[in-house]
Amino acid sequence: MPSRVYRREGTLVATGSVSSQRGETLRLQGVRGSHALSDLEVPERFMYVPADFPRGDPFNVGQMYALFAEAIHTGQSRIPTFDTAVELHRFIDTIQQASDTGRELPVA
Repeated sequence: MPSRVYRREGTLVATGSVSSQRGETLRLQGVRGSHALSDLEVPERFMYVPADFPRGDPFNVGQMYALFAEAIHTGQSRIPTFDTAVELHRFIDTIQQASDTGRELPVA
């Protein structure tokens, strides 16, 4: 089932059959000012593995290991923590509530 974010300026949709940690890479789509969704590419700044890296499980695991290696080399981690998971779940709950009620809600 797709996850959708609706705003005044447009809509973002993420679709996948399994979790983002396993299986296929999520399909990202967006629209601004019309009704037809278009596929969106993930910006280069969020790619940590080489462009020819295999997709699916290898890609997702490779992304995590690349960030882990960066943390070892720099001493600064960008790997999510338990607190990150709590924040994400609160964000998802806000999205769900906004969708259920049809209201725009602030995101803290």
